[in-house]
Amino acid sequence: MTGQSDTLDGLFQKRMSLISALSQANADCLRALQMQSGNSILLLMEEPCPSATTSQDKANNEVDACRARIDRLETELSELDQKIEKAAVKEADHG
Repeated sequence: MTGQSDTLDGLFQKRMSLISALSQANADCLRALQMQSGNSILLLMEEPCPSATTSQDKANNEVDACRARIDRLETELSELDQKIEKAAVKEADHG
């Protein structure tokens, strides 16, 4: 039964790692959204700064990349939660 417990412990450690990565991805996305909003305001000026459009494009791309990373991490977390649930049931059955 020790192997099963180690497996469950390992799964929980991986879960904590994924949650940490997801937290960082959300913080990165928030920063990118703030930059995107700031650039949007600059583009509303009568004579917008030429670099504002380039900065806005960069911010848009960064937001998209962050959201894709968040989606990937959330999918991994969901799959891991299913593995944890199966391992816990197996351990309870053999415990």
